[in-house]
Amino acid sequence: MELRAERNSTIFVSQFSVDEWLERLGDGIQADSIMDRIVHNNYEIPPTTENIRKKYDSEKNK
Repeated sequence: MELRAERNSTIFVSQFSVDEWLERLGDGIQADSIMDRIVHNNYEIPPTTENIRKKYDSEKNK
C-alpha cells in the first residue's frame, strides 16, 4: 500500500461498510496505517438493496 499510495489506483470490495473496517482490522498502529492509506482520497460506492441480477434478468426476458 505504501508504494501505491497517491500513485496508483487500488480497488477494495467489501460486504462491510468502511466504518466497520478498523474494528475488523483490530486496534494498533498497523490498522491505523492501513486505514489512513485507504480512506483518504477515496470514492465510496455504497451498496443498494436492489438485486441487479434480478433486474437484468427481467429486462432480458422482455
